[in-house]
Amino acid sequence: MLRWLAALVLVAGAIATAVPLGLAQEDDPDPKSQSELRAAIGEAAAEETVAALELQETQARRAELEAVADALEAEVAAANERMLAAQAVVDRIVAEQDALEREIIRIQAEIDVAEAEFGESAAGLYRNAGSGGVLSVIEYSDDPRSAVAADRYLEQISDDAQAEADKAGVLKDDLDATHEMLEAQRREADTARAAAQAERDKVAEARAAHEPARAAAEAEEASEQDQLDSISSQRDEWEAQLAALQAEQAALAQGVSRGSGNGVLGWPCDGNVASGFGYRTHPILGYSRLHTGVDIGCANTAPISAAGDGVVLEAGPRGGYGNAVLIDHGDGLATLYAHQSQIAASPGQTVSRGEVIGYVGSTGLSTGPHLHWEVWVNGTPVDPMGYA
Repeated sequence: MLRWLAALVLVAGAIATAVPLGLAQEDDPDPKSQSELRAAIGEAAAEETVAALELQETQARRAELEAVADALEAEVAAANERMLAAQAVVDRIVAEQDALEREIIRIQAEIDVAEAEFGESAAGLYRNAGSGGVLSVIEYSDDPRSAVAADRYLEQISDDAQAEADKAGVLKDDLDATHEMLEAQRREADTARAAAQAERDKVAEARAAHEPARAAAEAEEASEQDQLDSISSQRDEWEAQLAALQAEQAALAQGVSRGSGNGVLGWPCDGNVASGFGYRTHPILGYSRLHTGVDIGCANTAPISAAGDGVVLEAGPRGGYGNAVLIDHGDGLATLYAHQSQIAASPGQTVSRGEVIGYVGSTGLSTGPHLHWEVWVNGTPVDPMGYA
């Protein structure tokens, strides 16, 4: 990135001294500006490749962190559902206990009423003893049958009251047993609810502890995306400035030698053009930019031939080009062969037209095996179809 910033400063100074477009002048535009622009574009392309790869790594790391966060979130939701289900069981048991409590109170009231009625009936007999009631008959009557009738009356009252009390007592005992069973169930449900809540809180704590890493990855991805966008935007601007300077130079050089090379070039690989020269949406970076060569659909590891006689200037890794070979054919004409799986030439080597200099691959910023072939005239990429 420091190299890219240095190139930015260098070119900014050079562009400030360049002759504006549209002004009549005797001399060609400053060739030094074009050279510095090309150098800066090359630096930006390298930085762009690095930034794109770093962004891809960050996106992959963030995707992993997001997957963990989603899994933890799902666990929190599941634990919360279990806790709510346990709470519903507790609430149901508590409601049943409340209903039982009311039923027990009602039955106890019936028992109390039965006992009170019996006591009231017996007491009434004694209160009526002196007014011709049953006890009067028992105490003053000489007829034994009257005494028996009174005794039977008391027994009947006692039996009825006892029967009602016994019945209510049995019901109360049953309700007490049910109450104890429900209490045991409630304690069990409380334990299950507490366990589910503890599990939910534990997973929620893990989710909260994971959040800073996920948020940091998200922020890092946004920062790297901004950085890549900035590099790409600056490169596009420099390419536009270079194209403008070249167009001005071409206009000023109208009728003079255009320096178009030393003749027709050979086809470098057995295949057809899959993507031509010109502006297109980059298959990896995803935005429109100048495609500075042609993509030839050659089979993986197919041999690549030199398009003409020349000297190898570069042979090795070249940023987004991957493994590449650059050949100088003289008179300002050069060719570049990118994305090779294996290089079969070395810098300084003299090669002949048709000589194998490497093999097709998919190194660098590439979506699959092919040959990216460029033709340069005086350091500027031109459409190879005009030379092959």
